[in-house]
Amino acid sequence: MNEKDIKLKLDEAFGDLQITSMIIIGEGLDNIAVLVNEVTVFRILKPGHENKNITSEINFLKLTKGRLTVGIPHITYEAIDRLLYGYKLLPGSTIVKNTLTKESRADEYIDKWVITACELEAIGESAKLPIDQFSDNDYRLKKSNEVLKLDILDTSVRNLLKKSCNRYLEKWKKRKKVLVHGDLGMGNWLYDNESDHYSVIDWSDVCFAPQEFQMYRLVADLPEHAAYIISKYEKKTDNTIDHNLLFDCGLISIASRIAECIEREPALVESKIQELRAWSQLSV
Repeated sequence: MNEKDIKLKLDEAFGDLQITSMIIIGEGLDNIAVLVNEVTVFRILKPGHENKNITSEINFLKLTKGRLTVGIPHITYEAIDRLLYGYKLLPGSTIVKNTLTKESRADEYIDKWVITACELEAIGESAKLPIDQFSDNDYRLKKSNEVLKLDILDTSVRNLLKKSCNRYLEKWKKRKKVLVHGDLGMGNWLYDNESDHYSVIDWSDVCFAPQEFQMYRLVADLPEHAAYIISKYEKKTDNTIDHNLLFDCGLISIASRIAECIEREPALVESKIQELRAWSQLSV
């Protein structure tokens, strides 16, 4: 998707928007984030993903404004068809692992993550939100099984993936479903040094799912802190984490991404296989 196509989409959705500058600042699997006029971020669905329902994301951001300790996008532009929205640029930079150089800073970030996860759970329990349960498990299992049929994994990794695929749905069904961000990894956090404030972006996957589904993304980013992450959440909530489900969520998510890369982004396949191998060696 080039800048000309992006500008055309913005012009069609917001005819009164006078664009003087436009910079692509981020790109996900199904959307592109564009900074317009240095103040407004627009998230635009990529070709082939126009059917993605972002109504729940828009509703969530409106209904939960001011209810989270962290900052979240404040919608200032909304297309009539609700396939596109814009929000005021949030301050700060994306958190990356090498910025958490001090143990205290890593602990601070994990604590903030746990608080946010708990606040989301409380919102999900206290309000009737027009948000669905996570619905891609069948798809992810299908893609994971496609990977199992290929000769691209080490025997030990393949056996672990097969075991996860066999028990995943049964464990998932038994767990309580709570409100989750859906992709609460480090890449969707911003930290503003001046205000010492955290924000969370990209709520396109907000849904109801087991907490393990949300937590695995943080554990994948900070595997050396896995035990602390789990204990911090359990002490905060008095809920226990199913370690097997946490492990399975990561394994199946990464494996399904490998299948997608084989189809769409072959250059990324090897790095994703390495990611799967690293996750399979994690003790959670």
